[in-house]
Amino acid sequence: MTTRIENEEIEELKSFWNSYGKPIFIGVLLAIAIVSVWKFWENHQITNKVKEAQNYQLLIFAMSQPLDKVNEADVISIADQLQKANPDSYYAQYAKFYLAKLAVSQNKLDDAAKALKAVLDKPADAALAELSRERLVRVLLAQNKPDEAFALLQAPVEKEFVTTREELKGDVLLKQGKIDQAREAYKAALAAAEADKLGNQLIIKLKLNNLAQEDIK
Repeated sequence: MTTRIENEEIEELKSFWNSYGKPIFIGVLLAIAIVSVWKFWENHQITNKVKEAQNYQLLIFAMSQPLDKVNEADVISIADQLQKANPDSYYAQYAKFYLAKLAVSQNKLDDAAKALKAVLDKPADAALAELSRERLVRVLLAQNKPDEAFALLQAPVEKEFVTTREELKGDVLLKQGKIDQAREAYKAALAAAEADKLGNQLIIKLKLNNLAQEDIK
């Protein structure tokens, strides 16, 4: 009796294996493969992040030298690696700022504008968008392109950036010879700076005083 039951159980097991064994086996293999691929991808991502951080530290070190002593080839090489790794990352975008800074120091204003536009076109966040906009406006002013600079300043602005935006607007309007409008922009910048208790109030006041001196002349 026991032997017959055991034989029946064996036959049932064989039948079950024939029906479901291969799919189960394949499923287990697939599960192992998926976990392995996920672990590989996860480790790869961690490795990439560490590499990006290391490259960015190298970039900071390279740019910590006086600008006339900076090894331009090293800076460009490191920035290029960060760009290739992840062009939309904070590391890659801050690298663009360093490239722009180096270009300005060498009076390569077109190169500086190109680097800043790359960030402005696809910023990692609102702060980087405004920072790239502000720096690009200054480069455009240095290129004697106040109309292009003024157009950039028409974009919506967050409250925390109003002071700098209005001050820059005053600089651009002054470059365009629009004295009265420049004065109003500086006044708006000063009001925002006073409201937020910012430290650049003195500079804005000096700009307003300079306009007053121009009126006297």
